[in-house]
Amino acid sequence: MFGFESLPKNGADYITLLLLYHHHHIIRKQKMQETPQIDDKYIQNFEPLLLIKDDDPIPEKDAIIIPLDKRTSRTYGRNSIGELFPRKKKLPTTFLETLIHLVKGNLGGGAFAMGDAFKNAGLLLGPVLTVVLGVICIYSNHILVNCAEYIRAKKKLPADPTFPETVELCFENGPLAFRRWTPLVRLSAKVFIVITQLGFCCVYFVFVSSTAQTILEKYNIEYDVRVYMAIMFFPVLLSCFIRTLKFLTPISLLSNVCLISGIVFTLYLSTDELPPVSSRRLFSTWDTLPLFFGTVIYSFEGISLVIPLKNEMKEQKNFSRPLGVLNIGMLVIMAILLTMGTLGYLKYGDSVLGSLSLNLPKENPFSMVVQIVVGIGIVFSYALQFYVAADLLWEELQGACGPFKHPVFMELLLRACMVLLTFVLAAVVPNIGLFISLVGAVSSTALALLYPALCDIALRTCPEAEGRLKTKDELFRYIMDGITLLVALFGFTFGAYCSVSSIVKEFFH
Repeated sequence: MFGFESLPKNGADYITLLLLYHHHHIIRKQKMQETPQIDDKYIQNFEPLLLIKDDDPIPEKDAIIIPLDKRTSRTYGRNSIGELFPRKKKLPTTFLETLIHLVKGNLGGGAFAMGDAFKNAGLLLGPVLTVVLGVICIYSNHILVNCAEYIRAKKKLPADPTFPETVELCFENGPLAFRRWTPLVRLSAKVFIVITQLGFCCVYFVFVSSTAQTILEKYNIEYDVRVYMAIMFFPVLLSCFIRTLKFLTPISLLSNVCLISGIVFTLYLSTDELPPVSSRRLFSTWDTLPLFFGTVIYSFEGISLVIPLKNEMKEQKNFSRPLGVLNIGMLVIMAILLTMGTLGYLKYGDSVLGSLSLNLPKENPFSMVVQIVVGIGIVFSYALQFYVAADLLWEELQGACGPFKHPVFMELLLRACMVLLTFVLAAVVPNIGLFISLVGAVSSTALALLYPALCDIALRTCPEAEGRLKTKDELFRYIMDGITLLVALFGFTFGAYCSVSSIVKEFFH
Protein backbone atom coordinates (compact mmCIF):
# COMPACT_ATOMS: atom_id res chain seq x y z
CA MET A 1 0.00 0.00 0.00
CA PHE A 2 0.95 3.62 -0.30
CA GLY A 3 0.91 4.03 3.43
CA PHE A 4 -2.36 5.90 4.00
CA GLU A 5 -4.50 4.39 6.73
CA SER A 6 -7.47 6.54 5.64
CA LEU A 7 -8.40 8.83 2.83
CA PRO A 8 -6.35 12.05 2.45
CA LYS A 9 -7.90 14.87 4.44
CA ASN A 10 -5.91 17.83 3.13
CA GLY A 11 -4.04 19.13 0.11
CA ALA A 12 -0.62 18.02 1.40
CA ASP A 13 -1.71 14.40 1.74
CA TYR A 14 -3.37 14.58 -1.67
CA ILE A 15 -0.17 15.89 -3.30
CA THR A 16 1.85 13.22 -1.52
CA LEU A 17 -0.43 10.52 -2.85
CA LEU A 18 -0.12 11.87 -6.39
CA LEU A 19 3.67 11.91 -6.06
CA LEU A 20 3.59 8.32 -4.84
CA TYR A 21 1.37 7.43 -7.80
CA HIS A 22 3.91 9.08 -10.13
CA HIS A 23 6.74 7.19 -8.45
CA HIS A 24 4.78 3.94 -8.79
CA HIS A 25 4.36 4.60 -12.53
CA ILE A 26 8.13 5.14 -12.91
CA ILE A 27 8.88 1.92 -11.03
CA ARG A 28 6.48 0.01 -13.25
CA LYS A 29 8.14 1.39 -16.36
CA GLN A 30 11.46 0.13 -15.05
CA LYS A 31 9.89 -3.37 -14.93
CA MET A 32 10.32 -3.92 -11.21
CA GLN A 33 9.11 -7.26 -9.90
CA GLU A 34 6.96 -5.90 -7.07
CA THR A 35 4.62 -2.99 -7.45
CA PRO A 36 2.41 -1.40 -4.81
CA GLN A 37 -1.29 -2.10 -4.87
CA ILE A 38 -4.17 0.17 -3.91
CA ASP A 39 -7.13 -1.28 -2.09
CA ASP A 40 -10.56 -0.23 -3.33
CA LYS A 41 -11.50 1.11 0.11
CA TYR A 42 -9.29 4.14 -0.48
CA ILE A 43 -11.52 5.42 -3.24
CA GLN A 44 -14.88 5.09 -1.52
CA ASN A 45 -16.65 8.46 -1.53
CA PHE A 46 -13.48 10.22 -2.70
CA GLU A 47 -13.94 10.92 -6.39
CA PRO A 48 -11.14 13.47 -7.09
CA LEU A 49 -8.31 10.94 -6.68
CA LEU A 50 -6.58 9.23 -9.57
CA LEU A 51 -5.75 5.78 -8.26
CA ILE A 52 -4.34 3.05 -10.46
CA LYS A 53 -3.79 -0.62 -9.86
CA ASP A 54 -0.88 -2.52 -11.29
CA ASP A 55 -1.19 -3.27 -15.02
CA ASP A 56 -4.04 -0.75 -15.43
CA PRO A 57 -3.82 1.79 -18.25
CA ILE A 58 -2.49 5.22 -17.41
CA PRO A 59 -5.27 7.83 -17.57
CA GLU A 60 -5.24 10.86 -19.78
CA LYS A 61 -6.01 14.30 -18.41
CA ASP A 62 -9.44 15.20 -17.01
CA ALA A 63 -10.03 11.64 -15.81
CA ILE A 64 -12.87 11.09 -13.38
CA ILE A 65 -13.72 8.27 -11.01
CA ILE A 66 -17.09 6.56 -10.87
CA PRO A 67 -18.22 3.78 -8.51
CA LEU A 68 -17.25 0.20 -9.29
CA ASP A 69 -20.83 -0.84 -10.07
CA LYS A 70 -21.26 2.06 -12.52
CA ARG A 71 -18.41 1.24 -14.89
CA THR A 72 -19.74 1.41 -18.40
CA SER A 73 -19.00 2.03 -22.06
CA ARG A 74 -16.53 0.99 -24.65
CA THR A 75 -16.34 4.69 -25.45
CA TYR A 76 -13.90 5.05 -22.56
CA GLY A 77 -10.87 3.22 -21.31
CA ARG A 78 -11.48 1.77 -17.88
CA ASN A 79 -9.33 0.47 -15.07
CA SER A 80 -10.17 -1.96 -12.32
CA ILE A 81 -11.36 0.66 -9.84
CA GLY A 82 -13.91 2.22 -12.15
CA GLU A 83 -11.96 5.17 -13.50
CA LEU A 84 -13.15 6.70 -16.76
CA PHE A 85 -10.82 8.37 -19.18
CA PRO A 86 -11.04 9.13 -22.89
CA ARG A 87 -10.45 6.31 -25.33
CA LYS A 88 -8.82 7.70 -28.44
CA LYS A 89 -10.68 6.94 -31.64
CA LYS A 90 -8.39 4.69 -33.61
CA LEU A 91 -9.76 5.64 -37.02
CA PRO A 92 -12.33 8.46 -36.84
CA THR A 93 -14.88 8.70 -39.64
CA THR A 94 -15.49 11.66 -41.93
CA PHE A 95 -18.79 13.46 -42.59
CA LEU A 96 -19.45 11.40 -45.73
CA GLU A 97 -18.48 8.09 -44.13
CA THR A 98 -20.79 8.74 -41.18
CA LEU A 99 -23.62 9.73 -43.54
CA ILE A 100 -23.15 6.48 -45.46
CA HIS A 101 -23.36 4.47 -42.23
CA LEU A 102 -26.48 6.35 -41.07
CA VAL A 103 -28.30 5.83 -44.36
CA LYS A 104 -27.29 2.18 -44.39
CA GLY A 105 -28.43 1.71 -40.79
CA ASN A 106 -31.95 2.83 -41.72
CA LEU A 107 -32.16 1.65 -45.33
CA GLY A 108 -32.84 -2.05 -45.68
CA GLY A 109 -35.65 -4.47 -46.30
CA GLY A 110 -38.11 -2.03 -44.75
CA ALA A 111 -37.92 0.24 -47.80
CA PHE A 112 -39.14 -2.58 -50.06
CA ALA A 113 -42.00 -3.31 -47.62
CA MET A 114 -43.40 0.23 -47.78
CA GLY A 115 -45.87 -0.67 -50.54
CA ASP A 116 -47.37 -3.27 -48.23
CA ALA A 117 -47.37 -0.68 -45.43
CA PHE A 118 -49.31 1.82 -47.54
CA LYS A 119 -51.81 -0.94 -48.36
CA ASN A 120 -52.53 -1.06 -44.62
CA ALA A 121 -52.97 2.73 -44.36
CA GLY A 122 -54.25 4.01 -47.70
CA LEU A 123 -52.80 6.06 -50.52
CA LEU A 124 -53.51 9.38 -48.79
CA LEU A 125 -53.18 8.47 -45.12
CA GLY A 126 -50.00 6.45 -45.69
CA PRO A 127 -47.77 9.34 -46.86
CA VAL A 128 -49.17 11.70 -44.21
CA LEU A 129 -48.52 9.28 -41.36
CA THR A 130 -45.08 8.39 -42.77
CA VAL A 131 -44.07 12.07 -42.62
CA VAL A 132 -45.50 12.40 -39.10
CA LEU A 133 -43.70 9.30 -37.83
CA GLY A 134 -40.53 10.36 -39.65
CA VAL A 135 -40.55 13.77 -37.97
CA ILE A 136 -41.13 12.14 -34.57
CA CYS A 137 -38.24 9.72 -35.15
CA ILE A 138 -35.93 12.57 -36.22
CA TYR A 139 -36.98 14.51 -33.11
CA SER A 140 -36.27 11.46 -30.94
CA ASN A 141 -32.81 11.12 -32.46
CA HIS A 142 -32.05 14.76 -31.71
CA ILE A 143 -33.24 14.69 -28.11
CA LEU A 144 -31.24 11.51 -27.53
CA VAL A 145 -28.11 13.29 -28.77
CA ASN A 146 -28.99 16.38 -26.69
CA CYS A 147 -29.49 14.28 -23.55
CA ALA A 148 -26.17 12.51 -24.11
CA GLU A 149 -24.37 15.84 -24.56
CA TYR A 150 -26.06 17.31 -21.47
CA ILE A 151 -25.09 14.30 -19.34
CA ARG A 152 -21.56 14.53 -20.68
CA ALA A 153 -21.29 18.19 -19.65
CA LYS A 154 -23.00 17.70 -16.28
CA LYS A 155 -20.87 14.70 -15.30
CA LYS A 156 -17.74 16.12 -16.99
CA LEU A 157 -17.37 12.98 -19.06
CA PRO A 158 -14.73 12.99 -21.80
CA ALA A 159 -17.17 11.75 -24.48
CA ASP A 160 -20.87 11.11 -25.00
CA PRO A 161 -22.22 8.05 -23.17
CA THR A 162 -23.67 5.23 -25.24
CA PHE A 163 -27.41 4.67 -25.73
CA PRO A 164 -27.90 2.43 -22.64
CA GLU A 165 -25.67 4.71 -20.55
CA THR A 166 -27.59 7.79 -21.66
CA VAL A 167 -30.88 6.21 -20.61
CA GLU A 168 -29.38 5.06 -17.32
CA LEU A 169 -27.78 8.39 -16.42
CA CYS A 170 -30.86 10.41 -17.43
CA PHE A 171 -33.05 8.34 -15.11
CA GLU A 172 -30.38 8.45 -12.40
CA ASN A 173 -30.27 12.27 -12.59
CA GLY A 174 -34.03 12.71 -12.85
CA PRO A 175 -36.61 13.06 -10.07
CA LEU A 176 -37.07 10.32 -7.48
CA ALA A 177 -39.89 8.71 -9.46
CA PHE A 178 -37.42 8.08 -12.30
CA ARG A 179 -34.43 7.09 -10.17
CA ARG A 180 -36.09 4.01 -8.72
CA TRP A 181 -36.42 2.61 -12.25
CA THR A 182 -32.76 3.10 -13.17
CA PRO A 183 -31.61 -0.55 -12.83
CA LEU A 184 -34.57 -1.78 -14.87
CA VAL A 185 -34.19 0.71 -17.73
CA ARG A 186 -30.44 0.10 -17.88
CA LEU A 187 -30.99 -3.62 -18.37
CA SER A 188 -34.03 -3.27 -20.63
CA ALA A 189 -32.28 -0.81 -22.95
CA LYS A 190 -29.41 -3.24 -23.48
CA VAL A 191 -31.77 -6.19 -23.98
CA PHE A 192 -33.93 -4.29 -26.46
CA ILE A 193 -30.90 -3.19 -28.47
CA VAL A 194 -29.56 -6.73 -28.73
CA ILE A 195 -32.96 -8.21 -29.55
CA THR A 196 -33.75 -5.57 -32.16
CA GLN A 197 -30.41 -5.65 -33.95
CA LEU A 198 -30.10 -9.44 -33.95
CA GLY A 199 -33.75 -9.68 -34.96
CA PHE A 200 -32.96 -7.60 -38.03
CA CYS A 201 -30.08 -9.97 -38.77
CA CYS A 202 -32.40 -12.99 -38.56
CA VAL A 203 -34.79 -11.33 -41.00
CA TYR A 204 -31.88 -10.69 -43.38
CA PHE A 205 -31.04 -14.41 -43.39
CA VAL A 206 -34.65 -15.28 -44.26
CA PHE A 207 -35.02 -12.50 -46.84
CA VAL A 208 -31.85 -13.25 -48.81
CA SER A 209 -32.18 -17.03 -48.74
CA SER A 210 -35.82 -16.85 -49.85
CA THR A 211 -34.88 -14.50 -52.69
CA ALA A 212 -32.10 -16.84 -53.83
CA GLN A 213 -34.48 -19.79 -53.73
CA THR A 214 -37.05 -17.93 -55.84
CA ILE A 215 -34.49 -16.94 -58.47
CA LEU A 216 -32.91 -20.37 -58.85
CA GLU A 217 -36.23 -22.18 -59.02
CA LYS A 218 -36.77 -20.49 -62.38
CA TYR A 219 -33.86 -22.59 -63.65
CA ASN A 220 -35.18 -25.81 -62.04
CA ILE A 221 -32.58 -25.62 -59.27
CA GLU A 222 -34.48 -26.59 -56.15
CA TYR A 223 -32.93 -26.72 -52.69
CA ASP A 224 -34.31 -26.19 -49.23
CA VAL A 225 -34.12 -22.56 -48.10
CA ARG A 226 -31.76 -23.59 -45.27
CA VAL A 227 -29.13 -24.56 -47.84
CA TYR A 228 -29.06 -20.98 -49.07
CA MET A 229 -28.83 -19.77 -45.48
CA ALA A 230 -25.77 -21.99 -44.97
CA ILE A 231 -24.14 -20.58 -48.11
CA MET A 232 -24.89 -17.05 -46.91
CA PHE A 233 -23.44 -17.78 -43.46
CA PHE A 234 -19.76 -17.63 -44.43
CA PRO A 235 -19.61 -14.24 -46.22
CA VAL A 236 -21.74 -12.77 -43.43
CA LEU A 237 -19.39 -14.19 -40.80
CA LEU A 238 -16.33 -12.70 -42.49
CA SER A 239 -17.96 -9.26 -42.72
CA CYS A 240 -18.83 -9.41 -39.01
CA PHE A 241 -15.17 -9.94 -38.10
CA ILE A 242 -14.59 -6.28 -39.00
CA ARG A 243 -14.53 -4.59 -35.60
CA THR A 244 -14.07 -0.94 -36.62
CA LEU A 245 -16.63 1.35 -38.26
CA LYS A 246 -13.89 2.88 -40.39
CA PHE A 247 -13.29 -0.45 -42.12
CA LEU A 248 -17.02 -1.10 -42.43
CA THR A 249 -17.37 1.95 -44.67
CA PRO A 250 -16.61 0.10 -47.96
CA ILE A 251 -19.16 -2.59 -47.05
CA SER A 252 -21.77 0.03 -46.15
CA LEU A 253 -21.02 1.90 -49.37
CA LEU A 254 -21.42 -1.27 -51.45
CA SER A 255 -24.64 -2.08 -49.63
CA ASN A 256 -25.98 1.43 -50.24
CA VAL A 257 -25.07 1.26 -53.94
CA CYS A 258 -26.82 -2.11 -54.31
CA LEU A 259 -29.94 -1.10 -52.40
CA ILE A 260 -30.28 2.30 -54.06
CA SER A 261 -29.73 0.69 -57.47
CA GLY A 262 -32.39 -1.88 -56.61
CA ILE A 263 -34.74 0.89 -55.51
CA VAL A 264 -34.16 2.87 -58.71
CA PHE A 265 -34.78 -0.19 -60.93
CA THR A 266 -37.84 -1.15 -58.89
CA LEU A 267 -39.30 2.34 -59.17
CA TYR A 268 -38.54 2.44 -62.90
CA LEU A 269 -40.36 -0.84 -63.51
CA SER A 270 -43.21 0.19 -61.20
CA THR A 271 -43.95 3.42 -63.08
CA ASP A 272 -44.92 1.59 -66.26
CA GLU A 273 -48.66 1.86 -66.96
CA LEU A 274 -49.68 3.23 -63.58
CA PRO A 275 -53.41 2.90 -62.81
CA PRO A 276 -55.45 5.99 -61.86
CA VAL A 277 -55.31 7.17 -58.24
CA SER A 278 -59.07 6.67 -57.96
CA SER A 279 -58.55 2.90 -58.24
CA ARG A 280 -56.80 2.77 -54.85
CA ARG A 281 -58.18 3.29 -51.36
CA LEU A 282 -57.18 6.63 -49.84
CA PHE A 283 -57.90 5.43 -46.30
CA SER A 284 -57.64 1.91 -44.97
CA THR A 285 -59.40 0.35 -41.99
CA TRP A 286 -58.40 0.95 -38.37
CA ASP A 287 -57.55 -2.68 -37.72
CA THR A 288 -54.67 -2.65 -40.24
CA LEU A 289 -53.09 0.63 -39.08
CA PRO A 290 -50.89 -1.08 -36.44
CA LEU A 291 -49.30 -3.16 -39.21
CA PHE A 292 -48.50 0.06 -41.07
CA PHE A 293 -47.05 1.55 -37.90
CA GLY A 294 -44.81 -1.46 -37.30
CA THR A 295 -43.37 -1.41 -40.82
CA VAL A 296 -42.61 2.32 -40.76
CA ILE A 297 -40.99 2.23 -37.31
CA TYR A 298 -38.98 -0.79 -38.46
CA SER A 299 -37.81 1.24 -41.47
CA PHE A 300 -36.83 4.27 -39.36
CA GLU A 301 -35.35 2.35 -36.42
CA GLY A 302 -31.66 3.14 -36.55
CA ILE A 303 -31.53 5.12 -33.31
CA SER A 304 -29.18 2.69 -31.58
CA LEU A 305 -26.56 3.60 -34.19
CA VAL A 306 -26.81 7.36 -33.63
CA ILE A 307 -24.49 7.79 -30.62
CA PRO A 308 -21.89 5.24 -31.80
CA LEU A 309 -21.72 6.99 -35.17
CA LYS A 310 -21.41 10.41 -33.53
CA ASN A 311 -18.69 9.19 -31.17
CA GLU A 312 -16.68 7.81 -34.09
CA MET A 313 -16.82 11.09 -36.07
CA LYS A 314 -13.74 13.20 -36.47
CA GLU A 315 -15.80 16.43 -36.32
CA GLN A 316 -18.69 15.60 -33.98
CA LYS A 317 -20.18 19.09 -34.21
CA ASN A 318 -21.22 18.28 -37.78
CA PHE A 319 -23.46 15.42 -36.69
CA SER A 320 -26.57 17.15 -35.31
CA ARG A 321 -26.35 20.68 -36.75
CA PRO A 322 -29.19 21.81 -39.09
CA LEU A 323 -27.40 20.60 -42.22
CA GLY A 324 -25.54 17.86 -40.41
CA VAL A 325 -25.34 14.12 -40.86
CA LEU A 326 -28.48 13.33 -38.86
CA ASN A 327 -30.92 15.63 -40.65
CA ILE A 328 -29.59 14.99 -44.14
CA GLY A 329 -29.50 11.23 -43.66
CA MET A 330 -32.99 10.96 -42.16
CA LEU A 331 -34.53 13.22 -44.85
CA VAL A 332 -32.99 11.01 -47.54
CA ILE A 333 -34.48 7.95 -45.85
CA MET A 334 -37.90 9.61 -45.53
CA ALA A 335 -37.93 10.57 -49.23
CA ILE A 336 -37.05 7.00 -50.26
CA LEU A 337 -39.73 5.46 -48.03
CA LEU A 338 -42.41 7.85 -49.29
CA THR A 339 -41.57 7.17 -52.92
CA MET A 340 -41.40 3.40 -52.52
CA GLY A 341 -44.66 3.26 -50.57
CA THR A 342 -46.66 5.53 -52.85
CA LEU A 343 -45.58 4.01 -56.17
CA GLY A 344 -45.63 0.45 -54.84
CA TYR A 345 -49.22 0.62 -53.62
CA LEU A 346 -50.41 2.70 -56.58
CA LYS A 347 -48.95 0.19 -59.06
CA TYR A 348 -49.93 -3.12 -57.46
CA GLY A 349 -52.77 -2.23 -55.08
CA ASP A 350 -53.87 -4.93 -52.66
CA SER A 351 -51.72 -7.52 -54.45
CA VAL A 352 -48.50 -5.79 -53.34
CA LEU A 353 -46.19 -8.21 -51.51
CA GLY A 354 -43.99 -7.82 -48.44
CA SER A 355 -41.04 -7.01 -50.71
CA LEU A 356 -41.81 -4.84 -53.71
CA SER A 357 -39.08 -6.54 -55.75
CA LEU A 358 -41.15 -9.75 -55.70
CA ASN A 359 -44.00 -7.98 -57.52
CA LEU A 360 -41.86 -7.16 -60.55
CA PRO A 361 -42.90 -8.89 -63.80
CA LYS A 362 -41.15 -12.25 -64.11
CA GLU A 363 -40.86 -12.02 -67.88
CA ASN A 364 -38.73 -8.89 -67.59
CA PRO A 365 -34.99 -9.77 -67.28
CA PHE A 366 -34.47 -6.68 -65.14
CA SER A 367 -36.64 -8.22 -62.43
CA MET A 368 -34.12 -10.93 -61.66
CA VAL A 369 -31.28 -8.39 -61.74
CA VAL A 370 -33.12 -6.26 -59.19
CA GLN A 371 -33.68 -9.23 -56.90
CA ILE A 372 -30.00 -10.21 -57.07
CA VAL A 373 -28.79 -6.65 -56.45
CA VAL A 374 -31.18 -6.16 -53.52
CA GLY A 375 -30.10 -9.51 -52.04
CA ILE A 376 -26.44 -8.49 -52.21
CA GLY A 377 -27.29 -5.17 -50.57
CA ILE A 378 -29.11 -6.90 -47.72
CA VAL A 379 -26.20 -9.33 -47.20
CA PHE A 380 -23.82 -6.41 -46.73
CA SER A 381 -26.32 -4.67 -44.44
CA TYR A 382 -25.87 -7.44 -41.90
CA ALA A 383 -22.47 -6.29 -40.59
CA LEU A 384 -23.58 -2.78 -39.66
CA GLN A 385 -26.78 -3.93 -37.91
CA PHE A 386 -24.68 -6.56 -36.15
CA TYR A 387 -22.05 -4.01 -35.02
CA VAL A 388 -24.07 -2.40 -32.22
CA ALA A 389 -25.21 -5.66 -30.62
CA ALA A 390 -21.74 -7.21 -30.87
CA ASP A 391 -20.11 -4.11 -29.38
CA LEU A 392 -22.56 -4.08 -26.47
CA LEU A 393 -22.29 -7.80 -25.67
CA TRP A 394 -18.49 -7.71 -25.90
CA GLU A 395 -18.40 -4.88 -23.39
CA GLU A 396 -20.64 -6.84 -21.02
CA LEU A 397 -18.49 -9.95 -21.44
CA GLN A 398 -15.33 -8.00 -20.65
CA GLY A 399 -16.91 -6.55 -17.55
CA ALA A 400 -18.10 -9.94 -16.32
CA CYS A 401 -15.20 -12.22 -17.30
CA GLY A 402 -12.32 -10.00 -18.40
CA PRO A 403 -9.63 -9.03 -18.81
CA PHE A 404 -8.73 -11.73 -21.34
CA LYS A 405 -5.27 -12.89 -22.27
CA HIS A 406 -6.20 -12.81 -25.96
CA PRO A 407 -8.97 -10.19 -26.23
CA VAL A 408 -9.07 -10.05 -30.04
CA PHE A 409 -9.54 -13.80 -30.31
CA MET A 410 -12.26 -13.76 -27.64
CA GLU A 411 -14.12 -10.93 -29.36
CA LEU A 412 -14.00 -12.74 -32.72
CA LEU A 413 -15.23 -15.91 -31.00
CA LEU A 414 -18.15 -13.99 -29.49
CA ARG A 415 -19.02 -12.51 -32.87
CA ALA A 416 -18.91 -15.94 -34.51
CA CYS A 417 -21.26 -17.33 -31.86
CA MET A 418 -23.68 -14.43 -32.37
CA VAL A 419 -23.75 -14.91 -36.15
CA LEU A 420 -24.30 -18.63 -35.60
CA LEU A 421 -27.19 -17.84 -33.24
CA THR A 422 -28.98 -15.68 -35.83
CA PHE A 423 -28.40 -18.39 -38.45
CA VAL A 424 -29.85 -21.10 -36.21
CA LEU A 425 -32.88 -18.99 -35.25
CA ALA A 426 -33.61 -18.17 -38.89
CA ALA A 427 -33.18 -21.80 -39.98
CA VAL A 428 -34.84 -23.67 -37.11
CA VAL A 429 -37.67 -21.52 -35.75
CA PRO A 430 -40.67 -21.68 -38.12
CA ASN A 431 -42.28 -18.40 -39.15
CA ILE A 432 -39.67 -16.40 -37.30
CA GLY A 433 -40.95 -13.26 -39.01
CA LEU A 434 -44.06 -13.31 -36.84
CA PHE A 435 -41.99 -13.41 -33.66
CA ILE A 436 -39.66 -10.72 -34.97
CA SER A 437 -42.65 -8.46 -35.69
CA LEU A 438 -43.83 -8.98 -32.12
CA VAL A 439 -40.43 -8.22 -30.63
CA GLY A 440 -40.01 -5.31 -33.04
CA ALA A 441 -43.35 -3.80 -32.04
CA VAL A 442 -42.09 -3.68 -28.46
CA SER A 443 -38.32 -3.25 -28.63
CA SER A 444 -38.07 -1.01 -31.71
CA THR A 445 -40.79 1.28 -30.37
CA ALA A 446 -39.04 1.47 -27.00
CA LEU A 447 -35.69 2.35 -28.54
CA ALA A 448 -36.92 4.77 -31.20
CA LEU A 449 -39.67 6.58 -29.29
CA LEU A 450 -40.16 5.67 -25.64
CA TYR A 451 -36.67 6.00 -24.12
CA PRO A 452 -35.65 9.30 -25.79
CA ALA A 453 -38.86 11.03 -24.67
CA LEU A 454 -38.57 9.69 -21.10
CA CYS A 455 -34.91 10.76 -20.92
CA ASP A 456 -35.82 14.30 -21.95
CA ILE A 457 -38.66 14.48 -19.42
CA ALA A 458 -36.43 13.10 -16.65
CA LEU A 459 -33.78 15.77 -17.15
CA ARG A 460 -36.38 18.56 -17.37
CA THR A 461 -38.20 17.56 -14.18
CA CYS A 462 -35.26 16.88 -11.87
CA PRO A 463 -34.78 19.22 -8.86
CA GLU A 464 -33.53 22.72 -9.65
CA ALA A 465 -30.57 22.35 -7.30
CA GLU A 466 -29.38 19.26 -9.17
CA GLY A 467 -29.06 20.95 -12.53
CA ARG A 468 -32.42 20.75 -14.28
CA LEU A 469 -32.21 20.89 -18.07
CA LYS A 470 -33.59 24.22 -19.30
CA THR A 471 -34.18 25.43 -22.86
CA LYS A 472 -36.10 28.31 -24.43
CA ASP A 473 -38.50 25.93 -26.21
CA GLU A 474 -39.48 24.08 -23.04
CA LEU A 475 -43.24 24.06 -23.74
CA PHE A 476 -42.69 22.78 -27.28
CA ARG A 477 -40.40 20.03 -25.99
CA TYR A 478 -42.99 18.89 -23.44
CA ILE A 479 -45.67 18.78 -26.16
CA MET A 480 -43.43 16.80 -28.51
CA ASP A 481 -42.42 14.42 -25.72
CA GLY A 482 -46.09 13.86 -24.93
CA ILE A 483 -46.96 13.16 -28.58
CA THR A 484 -44.00 10.79 -28.86
CA LEU A 485 -45.11 8.86 -25.76
CA LEU A 486 -48.66 8.56 -27.11
CA VAL A 487 -47.38 7.21 -30.43
CA ALA A 488 -45.11 4.79 -28.56
CA LEU A 489 -48.03 3.60 -26.43
CA PHE A 490 -50.08 3.00 -29.59
CA GLY A 491 -47.23 1.01 -31.12
CA PHE A 492 -46.77 -1.07 -27.97
CA THR A 493 -50.39 -2.03 -27.46
CA PHE A 494 -51.88 -2.35 -30.94
CA GLY A 495 -48.66 -3.50 -32.62
CA ALA A 496 -48.16 -6.27 -30.09
CA TYR A 497 -51.86 -7.20 -30.27
CA CYS A 498 -51.80 -7.58 -34.07
CA SER A 499 -48.57 -9.59 -33.94
CA VAL A 500 -49.90 -11.95 -31.28
CA SER A 501 -53.14 -12.36 -33.24
CA SER A 502 -51.17 -13.31 -36.35
CA ILE A 503 -49.13 -15.86 -34.38
CA VAL A 504 -52.29 -17.41 -32.92
CA LYS A 505 -53.90 -17.67 -36.36
CA GLU A 506 -50.74 -19.19 -37.83
CA PHE A 507 -50.26 -21.93 -35.23
CA PHE A 508 -53.75 -22.68 -33.95
CA HIS A 509 -55.95 -22.39 -37.05
